[in-house]
Amino acid sequence: MSTNASISVVINDKVHTIYNHWDGYPKGVGNVLNEHYNTEERAKELISLGDVSSLTESVEKPEGHSFNTPSNGYSIFYGRDRNEKDTDARVYSSVKEMLSYEEDEFNYLFVNGEWKLL
Repeated sequence: MSTNASISVVINDKVHTIYNHWDGYPKGVGNVLNEHYNTEERAKELISLGDVSSLTESVEKPEGHSFNTPSNGYSIFYGRDRNEKDTDARVYSSVKEMLSYEEDEFNYLFVNGEWKLL
């Protein structure tokens, strides 16, 4: 069974949010975010790829990597790797607004150089 999460980054006073499907709990996605997406540059790179099915330490796409043929250690994104539509980050005017729309089990927010569990 999946454990869903939202992953958000504040960019230019707006909250950019993506959906994560698998392992959204703190010892799963929480650890991956803290260990591998712990700079503003890396957090923005992650958000720029849209909704993610499975988050790992890398957002790169090696040759042959897809939903059906995943490469070990590489994240799987709905748009890029599954060719799904409407998977870009959603943009909210505030954290409060984001939380009113995102109904996930866990919500992560990158702010002031660190990930917060809301």
